Amino acid sequence: MNTASLIFFSPTGTTLRTVEAVCEGLGAEKRQWIDLTRNHGVHDPIRGDLAIVGLPVHSGRLPQPAVARLEGLRGEGRPTIIVVVYGNRAYDDALLELEDLCERKGFLVVSAGAFVGEHSYSTQDRPIAAGRPDKLDLEEAMRFGARSLAKSAGGAWSPLAASVPGKRPYKESRSMPGIKPAFDAKLCTKCLSCVAACPTGAIAADDPGAIDGRACIRCAACIKICPARAKSFDDEKILEVAAFLHEHCAARKTPEYFF
Repeated sequence: MNTASLIFFSPTGTTLRTVEAVCEGLGAEKRQWIDLTRNHGVHDPIRGDLAIVGLPVHSGRLPQPAVARLEGLRGEGRPTIIVVVYGNRAYDDALLELEDLCERKGFLVVSAGAFVGEHSYSTQDRPIAAGRPDKLDLEEAMRFGARSLAKSAGGAWSPLAASVPGKRPYKESRSMPGIKPAFDAKLCTKCLSCVAACPTGAIAADDPGAIDGRACIRCAACIKICPARAKSFDDEKILEVAAFLHEHCAARKTPEYFF
């Protein structure tokens, strides 16, 4: 394996860490990073001998900004490992959706994996898969990469044989239009780290408190990166979901692979 192209959408870094661990398992000599997180459609051509495509799961589906940005790429028959990262509840139709999307864009999907990352709604008081992917998760991701590479016999790749979980048509996307993080102006230091972290440009460049609820995808990137804790979720619907996940999705789920 000479060059692997890492294609990812990762607002809080959990998907990126997982994809990088998969790449470690491949033993690629060189890497190309194609970051869909804050890239709105202009991409370098894919140069890798193999691609790893990693996206997070939002309520059992892929986030629409990530799907739209992936549309700008062409796989050209390139062998591809697909990965989704979810918050310890379920990934529902997301892995199947990613498989369908990648195949439609000309990628040859050879293996698929579902991994766990800290949930966007997780907090210190209400942890949901806090700290994941952890050491065990990343070791599993490396093993997944190595097992995926072993599928290639003398450079000949075979397509994914296993059926991944999910249903067509996919489950309806759970939309919560207008809901956005709360902002505490007294705590904000105007470091603007939240502006840089937002994957959809929902935060005004000159005013961290001006958040467009129509553009916000509630990924919590701005909340988790804020050093002053000036942003948080206080919407009743989100707090109800978070309380349910904290109570009912505490048991550790492990990665699932498909070859």
